Amino acid sequence: MARLPTAAFLILALLCADVGFAQERRRPRQPEGAAEGTQIPPELAIADLKFGPFYLQPRATFKDLGWDNNITGQREGAGKSADFRATPGGGLKIALPFRQNHMITGDGQIDYLWYRENPQLRTFNGAAVAQYAYTSDMFEVDLLNRYVDAQQTQTGLIQIGDGTVEPEFEIFEAARQRTNLAQFTGTWHLNPFHLEGRTSRRVVRFEELDPEATSLAESLDRTEETLGGTVGFQVTPKSRLAFVVDWTNYDYETAGNIREAETYRAGAKIDLDPTAPLNGSVLVGYRDLAPRRSEALGFEGVVVDGEIGVQPGGVLAITLAGTRDAFPSFFGSNIYYIRQGGGISILAQAVRELAVGADVSLHEHRYPVEASATQDDGSTLTAERLDRVYQFTGRLQWSQSAWTAIGIRIGWVNRTSNFDFANIDGLVVATSYSLTY
Repeated sequence: MARLPTAAFLILALLCADVGFAQERRRPRQPEGAAEGTQIPPELAIADLKFGPFYLQPRATFKDLGWDNNITGQREGAGKSADFRATPGGGLKIALPFRQNHMITGDGQIDYLWYRENPQLRTFNGAAVAQYAYTSDMFEVDLLNRYVDAQQTQTGLIQIGDGTVEPEFEIFEAARQRTNLAQFTGTWHLNPFHLEGRTSRRVVRFEELDPEATSLAESLDRTEETLGGTVGFQVTPKSRLAFVVDWTNYDYETAGNIREAETYRAGAKIDLDPTAPLNGSVLVGYRDLAPRRSEALGFEGVVVDGEIGVQPGGVLAITLAGTRDAFPSFFGSNIYYIRQGGGISILAQAVRELAVGADVSLHEHRYPVEASATQDDGSTLTAERLDRVYQFTGRLQWSQSAWTAIGIRIGWVNRTSNFDFANIDGLVVATSYSLTY
């Protein structure tokens, strides 16, 4: 069973200490002792719980109570296994406003993954986020640190608190992924322009269920360091145009790893007000990924990252998403694969308490370097690998109040490939329950 940081257990201790500070229950909008204009996050402004200068919002969750027909992301005949699972958990959101326009916030979550027939997969997942923000009419400063420690699954995203980890689509097992992101962002507003500078450091580590297995760690353990800048212009009150430049260095832990590279990205980005009927953002740019070793193949080309939403009538939300970019790979001599595709998400408010939604997407994963593998019929295929990943999610959510929600989710993932070993599918049918204090 994986170990989590000491801070994660302190979060549970705070959850259990509810009685001690629940006596001072109020609904503050303006933090006591803070300068006029200092505000706390809206979800905490309606919270009943306050302890000294701290605003707190504990929560209890019971997610993914149901059946998963592919718990390890394997294919038929290669270890595919179904099981009944459940994920109880708890978390705490906290805010500390001080002076004028200063805010420290934190959010933590611990989940326990339980499987009925596979005790070796039972484990804890955890995430913790700490953030400092200063906001004024002219300047914004944001410092963030996010740690996520989670056992991945091919049947959906890992969602823990405010930390989301996409599954590594090349990993056909329930491997553990740890990420630690430290990020600084500074913004200077010169109406109608704004200038932004940012830097981040992201550490990625993998651990396999077999304690003696090291192939994932040797191939993918890395540190990503990023520098970036943005020049933006307020086109209308509800829209903004920005020019974005980023540089990222991939430094792998294993000496001589052919995946070590640096990449540059430059592009134009349109941001639409998230509260407007038409909202979202779209970035179109150009990426140059240059490997450090001559035997590795680099990438130059157009990249896209966009998500546009519309809300006709106020009871229906439709979101369109699209992407094309290079992502790290450890398949053969490929140091990256091109992921391109898109999807649509629809959420309808059937009645005041009931919402119905569906998500559908299709993405291609293209590998530029030929590789060889044995097929199911015993033949050997030598070709450029091409995968297609189809995903569907249907969901039903009933919200009794702003603090309680019950949901039902059906999730399906199917991947087809010209390489037989990469053909997998998975189906999840599960319910969830959340209670926010």
